[in-house]
Amino acid sequence: MRGPCAAISTTTRKDGLVGLIDKCLAQASHRRAPVDEVTRLDALYRERCESCNVKHLYSFYCRCHRCKRSYTWVKNHLQIVP
Repeated sequence: MRGPCAAISTTTRKDGLVGLIDKCLAQASHRRAPVDEVTRLDALYRERCESCNVKHLYSFYCRCHRCKRSYTWVKNHLQIVP
């Protein structure tokens, strides 16, 4: 019976310490929002909806800009916008 340590030792023997590096950290997530979509949301918030709450901004964003993100994503992003 092999356990998780056996796979690690096999990887270490084959590739050395370089084989233990997590390769997922070097790649961007396929779920990450494109930069132009994020900047468009930031500009929309600053230009038109700074006095609106998130619910109104999200409904306007979905109606006029074909949003692909969830309400929670928009809300969390707006919380970090300076």
